[in-house]
Amino acid sequence: MRKKWRLVICFIVSSGTALGNSANSKEVHYPEDDKIIAEWAVIKNENLTAKQAIDLLDKAAKLNSSAIFEIHAKQTLEQLENMGTLEPDALFLKAKLLQREHQFTDSKATLTQLLEFSPNYVGAHLLMASVLINQGNYNEAALHCQRIVGQVNYVIAMTCLFETKFEKQPSDKLYRQLLKISRLSNLTASDFIQWNAEVLAYMAYTLNQPLLAIKHLANINLEFAPISLIALWADAHMAIGDSAKVLCQLEEWIHHPENVDDAILLRLALAEKSTRTSHKWQGLLAQRVQHREWRDDFQHAGQLAQYYMLIKPNKQKAQKFARKNWQYAKSAEDRRLLETAEKWESRGSLQTVQNKGE
Repeated sequence: MRKKWRLVICFIVSSGTALGNSANSKEVHYPEDDKIIAEWAVIKNENLTAKQAIDLLDKAAKLNSSAIFEIHAKQTLEQLENMGTLEPDALFLKAKLLQREHQFTDSKATLTQLLEFSPNYVGAHLLMASVLINQGNYNEAALHCQRIVGQVNYVIAMTCLFETKFEKQPSDKLYRQLLKISRLSNLTASDFIQWNAEVLAYMAYTLNQPLLAIKHLANINLEFAPISLIALWADAHMAIGDSAKVLCQLEEWIHHPENVDDAILLRLALAEKSTRTSHKWQGLLAQRVQHREWRDDFQHAGQLAQYYMLIKPNKQKAQKFARKNWQYAKSAEDRRLLETAEKWESRGSLQTVQNKGE
């Protein structure tokens, strides 16, 4: 799972969009405590297994997913916990839920417990590597990638390892090495093919090669891909000035605009602002942001920081939320987000910092 703030680091320079004031958003009326603010189709939770709940959680990371998937996953975990000691799959479910909520320390502790019982649980090592990356513990993350060598397809282990190394110190050499390994791949599982493509695209994008990033994602059915991958696709297209395509394609894919994920909504608003076509997504994002602030939602602090950098510039709020995000997540991109916010002395200086490639 990639939780990154690459958008704010690269968009300003590549698009040439001015950081002016966004369109006036509609007044927000906060709901009463007993007010129902959203309704979802009912899905019966008939004593799901841990593996079934994990599958639901994976579905929750897709573009048009329902929040009910995560709700049922949590309900399943509660049921399993009430039954007594958690089995490895249940511990993995718990760790994934904690990671989604940015409770990385607790997720790590749960995975440590799992690996004591099942040291060869490949998914736990991959998830642990992701959690450790989000904590900035790259060397420890690399160890977990190395521990799955010989247990899975070599390309899977190398994708994990090279992503970890790249997060610690981005370099064209690491990108080229993983690219060479991937070309010899005989991967068949679609999820791992998507992940490998996303990692390569992310590397290319980070190295200021958005066209290469787009090329890596060309064979992925993006409409049904994870949100992180779709966000990367959008970032790459906006980096080459193709905001119109981002806006058009995302609007075609989205079934329920009011329920769209924050990361995608941010990109829709930015693409809309860049093309100056309307204010639909900017208005919807403004309402979402105010609800996040009202609820003191630290899980979305990174998106709030980006909103106050790119959509509705506000130095104090941008820095506030970038610092808040840093309290919980310390990946390389979380650090870059914080550094960019801290260096922002004015709208002009933020743009200047990016033009210097810092």
